[in-house]
Amino acid sequence: MSVRTPPALLVAAGAFLALTTLPAISAGSAGPLAVAPLGALALHEATWANDRDLPTTAQAVLTTRSQAEQAAGEGVPDPQPVYLVQIPGSFVLSGASRPAGVPPLGGTYLTFTVDPTLNSVLDLGLSDRPLDLAQLGPVIVLQL
Repeated sequence: MSVRTPPALLVAAGAFLALTTLPAISAGSAGPLAVAPLGALALHEATWANDRDLPTTAQAVLTTRSQAEQAAGEGVPDPQPVYLVQIPGSFVLSGASRPAGVPPLGGTYLTFTVDPTLNSVLDLGLSDRPLDLAQLGPVIVLQL
């Protein structure tokens, strides 16, 4: 099951990420200068939504927002270059708005898209199944 995060939660994620200034991620490069800030961003997201031990690795791929959303079962027609990041672990979005009595959303894979020029998270989701990032391009392993 893939869960897309409500806009209020994305605003909270953006405010959380705004506390740290990261160098720009180059959309045309997957070299060390691009990977380091992407790993830092992944660690922030994992820390924010983690329910247990912090993960030590993540995967990312440079793709378009349309392809990333399609891989997650969504549909945003947008050719913008993004990094699709996937982190395995145990995650709970306890800050997400939900009706009274409904438990927080949880999953074993946290995925999000990153605007490589602004270092901002565009979309965030949880799932109990991994996405096949290799179908979208060369996969980058991030050490967190």
